[in-house]
Amino acid sequence: MSNKKSQKSTQNLESSLASESSRANSAQNPAQKSNAAQNLAPESTRANPAPNSKPSLTQNLTQNSLAQTITRHALWRRARILLRFYVLPNTRTIFAPSYIVHWFFGLLLAGIFLLMKIFAIDTEAILSKRAQMPLMELYDFDIYNATDSLISSRVQGQKALRFAEYEISYETILSIIQESKDTKSKAKPLVEYIYGEEIRRVNDMYFFDKGGVYAKESGESFWSKRARYDMPNGVFYGNGDFLATSIEGSSEGQNLTYNQRLQTMKAEAVKARIDLQNTNTKGEQ
Repeated sequence: MSNKKSQKSTQNLESSLASESSRANSAQNPAQKSNAAQNLAPESTRANPAPNSKPSLTQNLTQNSLAQTITRHALWRRARILLRFYVLPNTRTIFAPSYIVHWFFGLLLAGIFLLMKIFAIDTEAILSKRAQMPLMELYDFDIYNATDSLISSRVQGQKALRFAEYEISYETILSIIQESKDTKSKAKPLVEYIYGEEIRRVNDMYFFDKGGVYAKESGESFWSKRARYDMPNGVFYGNGDFLATSIEGSSEGQNLTYNQRLQTMKAEAVKARIDLQNTNTKGEQ
């Protein structure tokens, strides 16, 4: 039954299109018909046309506009015929009750994919926020690192944040305690201090991105614009400008390196100011 209906609609469509095409062909430009008639007339007639037979410009414009209007109406009628006999029947077939199940599963799959996309975006945002959140927070802390014989280091600060891969502390003082090499002597252990406004720790390496101050109990101290301290080896690596002061005088330069265990210091582009009076006094003592 549906095949007969489709065949009938196809026949109606073809007949309508044929009638519209015949109408469009019959509405051709009259000027073209007159030209064809002149071509078929004898040469004597064409050679000497009547002086009043030439159409005016206004008549030509009127005829052209009339032909264009008829052509537009014909195209519009064709479009309506196609919409009536082809588009609308197919649309009714797609939205027929037999296709409800297909539409239901199609919309269900689209909704699932949309929800998966939204949840994926939310999960990425949560993971990025979690990576930026500290695992532990400490305030006014005081931490000791002890061995079997003595306390090797002490860390004091106002605030510390521990993340998965590093730690950050603020207003921190790192005390480094070095035991005397002479086991028979009763000399006190050597204590040195490192201060940083903000210290970042990765494993056993301390980074002073906002500058670091190194001070000794003997009165010597130096400041570096940026630095890192290697805790296992006891080496302070300065990066950039530095300024060092002591009883003997002061010095400045770049890229300071201080070895705590060997008590040695080296730097680049050093400019020193030495107080000879204090140097002689210390030598006499």
